[in-house]
Amino acid sequence: PGGCSDVQSLVSTMNADQYTCLICISCSKVSSDGKKNQQIWVEDKEQKGDLGYWYTPGAADDEESFSRGITPQLYWKHRKEILELACSANETDQAIDKIVLQFRQDQEGKDSIDGDYCCPDDERTEKLPFDTIGKSGISIGSRRAGRPPFCWEHFDAVLNITDMEYDELKNSNNIPTSKYYLHAPVKEGKRDRTELEKWMPVCISFTLIHLSSNRNVLIHCAQGKDRSVAVTMAALALFCDCDNLNDNPKSLGVKPSYSQVSITSLEKFILGHQIKPEESLMHHSSGLDCQVVEALTGRNGRDLLFAFLQTFEDDKKQNDVTKQFLRLILNVVQRHRDVANPSRKTMQKLNRFFMSSQYEE
Repeated sequence: PGGCSDVQSLVSTMNADQYTCLICISCSKVSSDGKKNQQIWVEDKEQKGDLGYWYTPGAADDEESFSRGITPQLYWKHRKEILELACSANETDQAIDKIVLQFRQDQEGKDSIDGDYCCPDDERTEKLPFDTIGKSGISIGSRRAGRPPFCWEHFDAVLNITDMEYDELKNSNNIPTSKYYLHAPVKEGKRDRTELEKWMPVCISFTLIHLSSNRNVLIHCAQGKDRSVAVTMAALALFCDCDNLNDNPKSLGVKPSYSQVSITSLEKFILGHQIKPEESLMHHSSGLDCQVVEALTGRNGRDLLFAFLQTFEDDKKQNDVTKQFLRLILNVVQRHRDVANPSRKTMQKLNRFFMSSQYEE
């Protein structure tokens, strides 16, 4: 409670051969004005005097707010710089910022984008830059998994949820025949405000339509741990068979009731008619018409999607999508892709997406 000097004094008096010193650190901002900063004074009742500390409720809940982009991998690699060379709080922040900036610059040529500070794919133990989620037909991967021609060797449809594209994918003429590609321009983390929720109905529709046609779908973001995981969770929660997930996490097949979903049925429901081939204007190479994409990204896009899915649902087997159910889905996804770790902000967006009259917890 008294600061670093007190901790060092305490450690110096201990017998290193008999004890292992564990130092617990609060991420709360030190301040003498608890009311102004909405902090709470926690008194140390075991000690005499005015010992204690200011605690900011929730300060340690969101590592994105205080980590400055450092990850466990970067910390252990540069711990001497951080712990030994940096003395003051400002010097520590400067050291971390320098390390993170250098990491980003080094990764620019290795397909790491958007500030997703994670160990590069080539440092992981996984053989491929993607993981298939049970029997769902969905794979989650990093940006490297979506690089052509590699992606077309493994997948029939690719969903890119970043704000950047490979040059080869920007032109529809470069997409192979019978392959499909959708780019949902969503920024990473807190830099995105509403785009993930805006594009969610389109991403889910794209995924379902191609899964119902027995196509393998890759959903990727920069590192395959945040945005792509959120979209996968939404898709699994809505139209995959989630019975007995705890006993059989590899199930997750698309419900038989959705086998009749098609681009034609989606067009008829949203536009009121099937688009004639000569009048169709496909959104890039997604298989979705531009009018459908425009409607699904509009203000009522989520409600349109839910209403469309209801026409195929079996009421007796309808998934009850609640916050608790989404946490279960995340646990199942993490069994297949251990780096899956959507941020708290992303989880909040996902929960908010389902807060309609039907899906609200």
